[in-house]
Parts: sequence; C-alpha cells; structure tokens
Amino acid sequence: MVKNRNYIIDFLRIISCFFVLFYHLQIIKGGFLAVCTFFVLNGFLATYSSLKKKEFSIVKYYKSRFFHLYIPFIIVVFSTIFLYSFFSNIYWVHLKPETTSVLFGYNNIWQVQTNLDYFTKNVNSPFMHFWYLSILFQFELLFPIIYKLGFLMKKHFSKRIICFLLGLFSFISGIFFFYQYQKLPLLNIYYGTFTRIFSIIFGIFTAFIIYCYSSKLKKYYKNRYFVIISLFIHFFSLIILFLNVSYKSIIFPYSMILVSLLSCGIIIFSFIFSYKNNYFNKVVFTISKCTYEIYLLQYPVIFFLRHLKISCLLQVAFSIIFTVILSLLLHFSLNFKEKKLIYLKKIIFIILIIISIIGFYRYLLEKDHTDELNRLEINLKNNEKILIDNQKKYIAKIQEEKDNYSTKMDELIKNEASLSEYVHQLSIVGIGDSVMLGAVPKLYEEFPNGYFDAKVSRTDYEASGILRNLNSQGLLGDIIIINLGTNGQCGEKCRNDILDVCGDRQIYWVNVTNDSDVGVNDSLNQFAANNSNVNIIDWNNYSKGHSEYFISDGIHLTENGISNYSKLIFDTIYQNYYQIIQEKKEIAKRNIMKY
Repeated sequence: MVKNRNYIIDFLRIISCFFVLFYHLQIIKGGFLAVCTFFVLNGFLATYSSLKKKEFSIVKYYKSRFFHLYIPFIIVVFSTIFLYSFFSNIYWVHLKPETTSVLFGYNNIWQVQTNLDYFTKNVNSPFMHFWYLSILFQFELLFPIIYKLGFLMKKHFSKRIICFLLGLFSFISGIFFFYQYQKLPLLNIYYGTFTRIFSIIFGIFTAFIIYCYSSKLKKYYKNRYFVIISLFIHFFSLIILFLNVSYKSIIFPYSMILVSLLSCGIIIFSFIFSYKNNYFNKVVFTISKCTYEIYLLQYPVIFFLRHLKISCLLQVAFSIIFTVILSLLLHFSLNFKEKKLIYLKKIIFIILIIISIIGFYRYLLEKDHTDELNRLEINLKNNEKILIDNQKKYIAKIQEEKDNYSTKMDELIKNEASLSEYVHQLSIVGIGDSVMLGAVPKLYEEFPNGYFDAKVSRTDYEASGILRNLNSQGLLGDIIIINLGTNGQCGEKCRNDILDVCGDRQIYWVNVTNDSDVGVNDSLNQFAANNSNVNIIDWNNYSKGHSEYFISDGIHLTENGISNYSKLIFDTIYQNYYQIIQEKKEIAKRNIMKY
C-alpha cells in the first residue's frame, strides 16, 4: 500500500467509473453525470501534481500523458477494430471517420456533426463514449501552456489573488454553461469542449485551494466526525443524483453543476481526512488504478455483447465481468514499473501489439462511407418535402374512401381483377423512421392517396402520439403501416397504446434488418400472434441475401432496395385483401347453398 495515498479520491474515481458503466448498461438514469466528476478530477490531478513538483517540464508532462493515456487508448481502439472483423452481422458504417476523429482527439465535435445521440438506447458504435477522451486530450494538450501562464501569475501575484481569479473564472465558466444551455441543442451542450470545461476549471481551482490552504483547512476542520459526516453527505448526494436525474429532467443543467461542486467538496475534505492502513484501502487502491482502462473498455464490451444471442441479464452480467477482467489485464500488461511477472507482462503486451497492428491495418483498408451517407441525408431531406405536399392531398381523400368501403368490397367480390387498383388507391397511413423516409417517393407511387409521416431516428415510442393526433382529426384510415424499431423498441405498454388508438384497424408492421442490434423481430412476431389485426411485413427475410438492397450500413436502402421494399408492402396488403375477398365469397356461397 502506498504511503500518504488519498484513498477517498481513489474511491471517488471508482464510484464515478462504475456509475458511468451502469448508465451505459441502461441500469440507471443519471450515470452520465459522473463524467462531470471525471472532468473535475482531471483538472485537479493535473494541476495539483504539477504544483507539487519543483520543476515543471513540458516534455516530461507530454511523455507521461502519452504513455499513461494514449498507449492503452490506441490498444483498445485497434483491438476493437480487430475484433469487429469477426462479427459479420455488425454494420459499423462510421468506422473509418469515427476512428480518425477518436485518434486525433476531435470525436466530440464529430459526434455533433454526425448527430450521434449519446442518450439513445441503442449502441451505435463501440466508440460513442470517446467524446469524453477527446475533451480530455484537448485539455491535456493545452494544460502545460495554461500551467506556465499560471506559474507566471504565481510570481507576480499573491496566492489569494490567484485563488480569487480562478474562483471568478470558475463562476464565469458555470454561467457560460447555463447561457449556452438556453441557446444550443442538448448534444451541442453535452459534447461541447467549451460548455463542458467548467468542471475542469472547478478542478483546477480546487487544486490551488488545497495547495495554498490545506494546512489552514486541517486546523479549521479538526473534528474528525464532522469531516466523516461531510464526506458521507457529499457521496450520498452524488449517488442520489447519479441514480435519479435523467437527461430529460428539468434539473439536468443544475445537476451537472452540482455534481461538479460536490466532487470538489469531496476532494477538499479528502485532504483533511486522516487515513489508516487497512485491507479496504488496499482494494480501493488496486481497483482505482484500473478505472481509466475500465472506462476505455466498457463500451466496446457492451457493443459486442449486444450482438450475441443472449438474454439481457446475461449481457449485463458479462459486460461487467469482462470489462473488469480485461481492464485488469490491460493495466497489468502495461505496468512495467512493477517487476513482478515481468515476462508474462511482456508476452501479453506483445500479443496486444500484434492485435493492434492487425486492427490498424484493417482501419487503413476500411472504406470511408461519408459521401454515401451524405447523399442519403440529402435524399431524406428532399423526401421530407414530398411528405408535406402529399399529406395535404390525403385529407380530402380519406372520408370518401370510408363512405364507399362497403360498396367497393361488394364490387371486388364480383370482379377480383380490380383488386390491385383498389389497393393502389387506398388511403393508408404510414408511420416510420429513416428507412421509410428514404422510400417515400416510391411508396407514393404504390399508394398515391396515402399519408406518410417518417422521420430520421424516430422510435416506436412516438407512434401512438402521431396516430392519436390523426385520429382526433378523423384522418386515420383502415390501413396503418408502421416501420419502427431500428432505433430501439418500446415495451408492451407502448405497443398497447398503439393498439388502443388504432382500434380494429389493420396494422402492418415492417420488421427490421440487422436485428441483432436491437432485438426487435421476435417481440414483433409475438405481438402479431397475440393480436389478430397486427400483420408482419417480413422485410428481414425477404431481403436476406440481397446486399444490393442496402447501402453500407445494412439498413438504409438503395434504389433497388426501395423498389423491393415498397413492392413487399403493397403485395402484403394485397394478399390480405385477397384473403378477405375469398372469405366473403365463401360466406356468400354457403348462404346461397342454404336456400
């Protein structure tokens, strides 16, 4: 055990690290707030360790950061890409540009530009959490300059003035965060370097307070029980926030500030507290040494386990176990300062380097699909305009169709040949995500009187509200097409809400491709089996083996895919109507035979 070790800071790192992990596993709502604690610790530890040194060397600082932060980071990055090669069912469409943004420390900016939502339930890539590391690397790159400026101030100003100026700067950075929160989208706030820097500045300010006034603080807070109670209250408050505050909460911005302040409070009281050597502290110290590796590895582990056919409970259990074991192994293999088992460390390190080199080669060979995805984005925006124009036409048609339904069905019984034209003229309602949005022009060719409402990144949680709004205006026809699930699925209550709004109308639900990402299709099949008016349009099986239907992500459609997707929807509805007509014919035949 290390002499004079601050075990409370070690414990704070562990608490924060595991609450982030639990958030990524969707166990708790507010674990993302623990990143504020990480930022505080980054600012504090960088500043305090530098203040304690007699001489500050920029070269030595960068060298230390490179070996401590960047070496394990690039091993995890390229080992993840190496492992990805063995998963043929995963479409990681952003691999090339995302990895580039990660390696060069601008991933937080890239994620904003690409509109990757950290708060969505599905795991889009194994690197989504590296936005934090990008901000950390940006800080580490600039810190020596910041420190040198602070050192010059230290020569010309008293410590009171320096602490006052840092306190003022901390206050201004917090105000700036609140100001930007009122103006910018949530992702810009959450990923933004300048909006998140307030936590780092709080940590820097805390380091100066402790460095300048730790002896006075110890004299002022002599009562050990008061310090223990204060620490308990701070930790308890942090945990309550981590457990209960979601990103949708009205107190979200206040919680980020509060978590940062509580973290600063814990750090200050940790320097007043006197430590005793015991087994618990030894365990805390051992685990805390691996918290960086745990953060690095948790999302890649979760990402790959989500694509295995195992239960959610096993996914959670294995994610925690594998993350911890692999983190200990990675830390062990890179810790050459301790000479114990040095040959084993070297063997593991060599294996990791070989894997990383293969992963790096795979990264170099990977095609950049950015242009293809940009074209998709342009097409989707154009299709949104088509939606608005055609929705207006739908309103005039829907009532006419309702009034003539019985007459039309009688005509179709006598003349089946006109069934295709009848289905073609149906005033159907389609609710979908970007897959449906991409096919809107072709869908309007198949159903010129339809009403389609599709949007990028839409989930099925939104469907009942859209349908309820249409129903209140009398615009809900007898046929409802739903293409939702690619962005995650809702629970039983959500789908029952959809059923309640639709009543006895026929619902046609298009299942999803690449289902290992979200695990939707099995629950959709069960939903259809339990409800006679729910029909599955089996796009997953229909498109299987047809890579020409999809762009590089295996989900969105090429022109060929759009044609076949729209045709399958039409044919499925046609077959359903054909079956209804046959049943009506059979009933009519039985009635004639009675007489």
